[in-house]
Amino acid sequence: TALFYYPIGPGTGFHFLINCYFLYNYSKRLELGVFAGKPADYCYMLMFNWLCCLIFGLLV
Repeated sequence: TALFYYPIGPGTGFHFLINCYFLYNYSKRLELGVFAGKPADYCYMLMFNWLCCLIFGLLV
């Protein structure tokens, strides 16, 4: 699924690391900024984004 699968290989390893960095950096900014003190809203946003990625991945 979109949550657990990423094809890591010699050509995609660096791309994966960059994606992990951006995910961590922007997620931390959202958690401390927009969703500060609202953990349920933050969790809902993460689940909604995961569901959108899953549906989009199945359609494409």
